Amino acid sequence: MLQLLLHLSGDGASSSQAVRTSSILNSVFASKVLNKVDYTSSVALRQKAAKPDVEMKDTSAKGAPGSAKQKLHEYLKQMRIQMAPPGVNLSQQAEPLSEDLIVRDLLFVFQGIQGQYIHYTVLEDAYVLQPQAVVSPSVRKIVNELCELGWLFKRVNEWLQLNF
Repeated sequence: MLQLLLHLSGDGASSSQAVRTSSILNSVFASKVLNKVDYTSSVALRQKAAKPDVEMKDTSAKGAPGSAKQKLHEYLKQMRIQMAPPGVNLSQQAEPLSEDLIVRDLLFVFQGIQGQYIHYTVLEDAYVLQPQAVVSPSVRKIVNELCELGWLFKRVNEWLQLNF
């Protein structure tokens, strides 16, 4: 490429001007070559410096023993066991209910049908998530609020059956 630039710079110019242009091109080209070598070595140094010697892994998201998430899960589990009504043994069920099971039961409730974990209680006159179901308090609250839709469906359905 240098030869091509030298050849192009020499066309239509005097020999002294061609020599001067070629020396300028040689110096520019030489500095670019040297800079390229220095650049690649500095990139390698930066990459080596950026890579830590020891990899840090976040195990709290996986619920590793001793993590904050695991401790919170254990605390909530103990609180549910302590606050459970007499005769209900919550210590046997360790895992919280999956969203799939809750949504499936909610779909039944929306049609006025009892689910596996959500039942209609005459005492409360409402669909309620069973106390032995292990879920977070926020999920329990949302499920109980959504169960009101099932209660409304049940009332409307009963009224329609009586009047039509």
